[in-house]
Amino acid sequence: MKAALERCRVSGLKVSATVILGLGGRACRREHREATADLVNRQPPTYLSTLHLMLASEVAGGFRLAMPSV
Repeated sequence: MKAALERCRVSGLKVSATVILGLGGRACRREHREATADLVNRQPPTYLSTLHLMLASEVAGGFRLAMPSV
């Protein structure tokens, strides 16, 4: 991914990226946060947005729900 982002930057292309917060679940949240920050800092996209992962209780598995299902 880093190499592809660098090729885009060198070519003058604008890169839009979306980070999905919570994708690492409880078990991998620190690793996901640090790896995401490292990638964004090393190869910053032109545009960056975030989404927050919210799973229904029946598919949540090992994820901790931020909000109970309604």
